[in-house]
Amino acid sequence: MSDLSTSLKEIFNERISSPFYGSLIVSWLLWNWKIPYVTFFIDQSRLGDTPNKIDYILKHCSYPLHLTLFPVLSAIVIIVGMPLITNGASWITEIYDTWRINKKNEVQGKRLITEAEQLQLRIEIQNQEEKYSKLIIKKDEEIIILKQQLEIALKQPKPKNTSSHPQVKKDESYISDLNTFFKDKVVQANFSKMVNYIQKDWAFDNNLPSEATQFCIGFSLIEPSGHGRFKLTEKGKFFLKEFIKKNPTQDLYDKQSQIIK
Repeated sequence: MSDLSTSLKEIFNERISSPFYGSLIVSWLLWNWKIPYVTFFIDQSRLGDTPNKIDYILKHCSYPLHLTLFPVLSAIVIIVGMPLITNGASWITEIYDTWRINKKNEVQGKRLITEAEQLQLRIEIQNQEEKYSKLIIKKDEEIIILKQQLEIALKQPKPKNTSSHPQVKKDESYISDLNTFFKDKVVQANFSKMVNYIQKDWAFDNNLPSEATQFCIGFSLIEPSGHGRFKLTEKGKFFLKEFIKKNPTQDLYDKQSQIIK
C-alpha cells in the first residue's frame, strides 16, 4: 500500500512539475472557472430547480470546446509564448542596459577629455608665465647693468681744455679709439642720429641702441648736459669731424658742421 502511495505521489509530482501539464491545468481552470466556483462556493439553494450541482454544471458549464480543445491550445500558446515573452523582456532589458552604459561612458569620456584639456591649458599658461617672468628678470638685470655703467661714466672727470681753440690733439689714444669706433657698425649707424639729437637739444630715447650710447659714453665722446640730454666732448667733435670726412655727404655736413666749430 505504501509503494502504491509513493508511486502515485511521484506521478502526481511529475505531472505538476511538467511545463505542459502545469500549463494545461492553468488553461483548463481559466476556460472552466465556473465549474470549481459552483462546486466550492455556490450553495445548493441558489441553483434553482436543479436537483444537484452536477446536473447544474452539466447543463450550464459543460462546453466541449472549453473542456478539451481550448485548454490544450492555450497550454501550447503559454508554453511557446511565455519563453518568447520572457526572452523578449530580457532582450529589451539588455538593450536598455547596454544603451545606458554606453551613454554613461560617453558622458564620462567627454568629461575626462575636457579635464585633460583644462590641465594642458593650465600647464601652457604656467609655462608662459614662467617664460615672461624670466624675460622680465633678465631685462631688469640689463637695466641695472646699464645704470651702473652710466653712473661710472658720469663719475669720470671731464676733459680739460688746454687751448683757447677747440682743437683736439691727435695723440695715439685718439687714433686707437677712432679705429675702434669705425670698426663698430652699430655705433657708426647711430652716431649721426645721436649728433642730430644733440644739435636739436633732444633727450635720448629708446630709439637709440643702448650699446651705441654706452660706447660713446665709455669713450668720452659725449657727456651729460642734464635732463637726459648730452653734448659732444672735444674728443667727440674730433670723432665727428673724422666721421664726416669718411661719410662726405652734403646733407650730413650741413646739419652737423656747426657743432664741430
